[in-house]
Amino acid sequence: MGYAIMRIEKYHKNDVKGIENHHERIGKSSNPDIDLSRIHLNVTGRKDPNKSYIKIANERIASLNLKRKVRKDAVVICEAIITSDHDTITNMTKDVRKNFFEDSAKFALNYFGKDNYVAHALHRDEKTEHLHFAFVPATDDGRLSAKALFTRGTLRMLQDAFYEQVGMKYGLKRGRPVEETKAKHKNANEMRIEAIAKRDEATAQFEQLKQDMAEMQTELQKEQQKVAETQSELKITQTELGEKVLLRDTMDKEIEALNKEKFTLNEQMKDKQATIDSQEKIINAHYSLAEASLINQATAHALALFFQASYSDGKTIKEFLQEIMNEVHSDYRDKYPISAKQTVKPTYDDDYFPSDNDNNSNNHSLDFH
Repeated sequence: MGYAIMRIEKYHKNDVKGIENHHERIGKSSNPDIDLSRIHLNVTGRKDPNKSYIKIANERIASLNLKRKVRKDAVVICEAIITSDHDTITNMTKDVRKNFFEDSAKFALNYFGKDNYVAHALHRDEKTEHLHFAFVPATDDGRLSAKALFTRGTLRMLQDAFYEQVGMKYGLKRGRPVEETKAKHKNANEMRIEAIAKRDEATAQFEQLKQDMAEMQTELQKEQQKVAETQSELKITQTELGEKVLLRDTMDKEIEALNKEKFTLNEQMKDKQATIDSQEKIINAHYSLAEASLINQATAHALALFFQASYSDGKTIKEFLQEIMNEVHSDYRDKYPISAKQTVKPTYDDDYFPSDNDNNSNNHSLDFH
C-alpha cells in the first residue's frame, strides 16, 4: 500500500496569477505531463467564483488588521498538494478515489480554516491524480506568516493529522518526513524557471535540428544530382552497348554467311576434284590404250617392213624391230605429250627374239613359201 502524501508550497504575490492559470488550465501550459484530452475531467472551485485568487487573498489579508504593511516579498498564498503514489491512486476504484479526495479537501478546509480558503483544483489530466488546496497563511493570532505556520514541528503534526484522519481510512501509510525521503519540492516559480529552461533548450534543439535538416537536404540534392548524372551516363553506355551488340550481330551474320559460302565452295571443290580425278583416270586409261594400240601398230608395221626388206640391209630381226619402234614411239610422243613417269620406253624380251648367233636360229625362221 502507498503513502498518504501532503506537501506545502508557498507563493509570493507575483506567483499567484501563475498558480491560478495552472489550476484553471488557462493559457498555454509548459507542463509536459498534461493530457489535453482529459482536461474536461478536472474539478475546480474558489471562494468567490467572480473574484481572482489575488483579490480573494487580499480581502482576507485586509481582514486581519495587521499592524504593519505587508512586505512585497511576503508569502500571500500557500498550497497543500494532496495525493499518493501513482500505482495506489490508479488501483483505487473510481468511487474510492473520489471519496479520498473529498475527505482530503474537507480535512484541509478544517485544518487551515474556512476563512483562509481561496480555491481548490482536482487535476485528473496528469499522470497521477492530485488535489490542490490554496489558502491564506494566517495564524490563529491574526498574523500573516507562513513561516510561523509551517515549522518542522508543525509539519510533523500536519502529517500525523492527515494520516490519522484520512490516510488510515484508505489503508495508506503515513508520509515520511523530508529528512528521510530527502525530497525537494519545487514551488511554482522554480517550476516556471525550469520550464523556461527546458523550453529554451527544446528551442535550441529544434533550431539545430532545422539546421541539420537543411544540411541533409543540401547533401540529398547533391546525391540526387550525382544519381541523375550516373543515370545519364548509364543511358549513353547502354546506347553504345546496344550499337555494339547490333554490330556484333551483323558481323556474326556476315561470318555465318561466309562460312556457308566457304562450305559451299569446299563442296564444289570436292566435286570438281572428284571430276578431275575421274577424268584423269579416264585419260590415263586412254593413254594406256593408245600406247598399247600404237605398240601393236608398230609391231605390225615392223613385221611388214621386215618381210618387205627381206633382210636386205643385213640387220638382225631384233635390231630392225628396235629401230622401227624407236621411230614410232618418237612420233607418238610428239603427238601425245605425257609426263615423265607416264613415258613408256619400248623394250622387248630377248626370249622372243633369238640371237643371230643362236645355233638353232634356223628353227625360228619364218617360211612364207
